[in-house]
Amino acid sequence: MKYIPKFFNHNKWLVIALIIAFISPNLLIAEDVIGSETLKRISQGAGIQDNTKEEIESMISWLKLLLAIVSVLTFTVIALVSKVTNFQIFPRWKSNPINGSLMPIFGLLFFGGIFYEFFLHKNDYLNYSASEHADSIESIFMVTALMTGIVFIITQILLFTFSYKYRGESGDNIPFWRKKIALHYADNDKLEKIWTIIPAIGMATLVAWGAIVWTNVHQDPTKEAINIEVVAEQFQWTVRHSGKDNILAGADYRKIGGGNSLGVNFKEAAAKDDIVLAEKEIHIPVGTPINFQIRSKDVLHGFYTPQLKAHIYAVPGMPTHFLVTPNKTTEEMRKQLNKPDFNYEVACSQLCGSAHYNMRLIIVVHTQEEYKEWLEKQKPTFTEEKIIQLEEELKEREKALKNS
Repeated sequence: MKYIPKFFNHNKWLVIALIIAFISPNLLIAEDVIGSETLKRISQGAGIQDNTKEEIESMISWLKLLLAIVSVLTFTVIALVSKVTNFQIFPRWKSNPINGSLMPIFGLLFFGGIFYEFFLHKNDYLNYSASEHADSIESIFMVTALMTGIVFIITQILLFTFSYKYRGESGDNIPFWRKKIALHYADNDKLEKIWTIIPAIGMATLVAWGAIVWTNVHQDPTKEAINIEVVAEQFQWTVRHSGKDNILAGADYRKIGGGNSLGVNFKEAAAKDDIVLAEKEIHIPVGTPINFQIRSKDVLHGFYTPQLKAHIYAVPGMPTHFLVTPNKTTEEMRKQLNKPDFNYEVACSQLCGSAHYNMRLIIVVHTQEEYKEWLEKQKPTFTEEKIIQLEEELKEREKALKNS
């Protein structure tokens, strides 16, 4: 086995070819069999049971393992034969001059790909603002992108340029002034001060600026702010509206169960007009501060509204909140973007489990009049009949716990 690393070093292109030969069948299998619509139709067709699909996937897994074993054995056999016969498929070459000479080509392809992608999808970027604080976040983002972009372009140009200039031509017949070997300096105080102080000033400015914006978004809500609770769990969001009194009743995780999925303290006076929405939507008015109160029932989730440029974590055992004021209704955004099916969305920014893709919620931004009409139509969740039912369920659970 000690000969294998030497073989890899002496026969790089063969190794690359074998790796590609190993990866390609796996990609083809994954795309054409497991992820294909053909397999879905087979598994869902008449007379085909789910266990058939599982058997097919198990067979494919074993086939992949077999391909991996064959590839390893192939590497080993070729390495041993190469050592015994002293034969190298690709003889050693002067890699530094060749690789260095290719750097300008790689540099052009690298920057060409970046700019091509940028201009190809420039219309798909989220470059509009739909909340009052979004403009300040957009400004921070653009300044940060500009600063890091300039540094990135300069450093990459230097990387490709120096890799080409000091490509290390070697040989007994080449004079020393043509060998182009880079010199090494142990230290340079002037350069170290420059590349330490300048980035430090830039980062300190961005951090201070970001802290101001963060404070404005997460400040204590004003009296006119509408209180809405969003509770995350695997794998859905549940919305509770504060109702006409604009006060959310407290919650206790020990009361979660049965018809009280959020553990609301339903005996509190504030709970009488709280509304637990059945539909997966949040309804809010334009031009009014919204105080989103976020909590999680199980794992870490991320409450992310990209169009409103707001994000905060839903942490188990630690309620969080943020304040956002939408300045464009859903209909206004549809006209502005020329997208009749546009909706403000909430997505979970954390990979919270196998059904993470279900963590989707719609935000409907109304005019003031539309919002009042919508609120009038909503019925409180914790009616007298509902409270009696929840009390009975709670007694039964406590009784079951005592008997267990």
